[in-house]
Parts: sequence; C-alpha cells; structure tokens
Amino acid sequence: MSPSERITPEMVSEIAALNEEFLALSFPKLEMLRKWAINPVQIKEQLVRFEKRINELGDEYLDDPVKAIETLLQEMRERRLEIEMKKQSK
Repeated sequence: MSPSERITPEMVSEIAALNEEFLALSFPKLEMLRKWAINPVQIKEQLVRFEKRINELGDEYLDDPVKAIETLLQEMRERRLEIEMKKQSK
C-alpha cells in the first residue's frame, strides 16, 4: 500500500493543524532572534546582567533555589512592566 493510500483526509487535517500551531508558537521566537541579530550588544548586556543577578540570588538563597528563581522572575516581571509603562507614556 502506498503512502497516498494510507494517509486519510483526517490525518492531513491533523497534520495541518499541528503545523499551524507550531508556526504560531515559533514566530515570536523568530522575531526575538531577529531583534538580537540586529542589536546583539543590547541582548549581551541583558544576559550579563541576568547571569550576575542569578548568581547573586543563588548565593543569597543557597538553601532555597526555588526562592531564588521566584525572586528573579518577579524582578523580571516588574522590569517588563516598567518598560511597558514607559512606552505607553511616550
């Protein structure tokens, strides 16, 4: 039996739906990578700050790595809100 005889219309629909979902999930990451390629200095600085801060929190919460990550994520959310508020006020 050839593949064209095995593949049903339902299978084609399922594959198409999965492809659409994959592309929708991938697009924001592609845009992020494109921005990084345009301005690598900015992301490098952000990653250096991130690494420094996660190391600080790791030292501060030596016995509670979950607390370190929670603190880091909260700080990142707050920073993102600050940036969004600045954009809106312009």
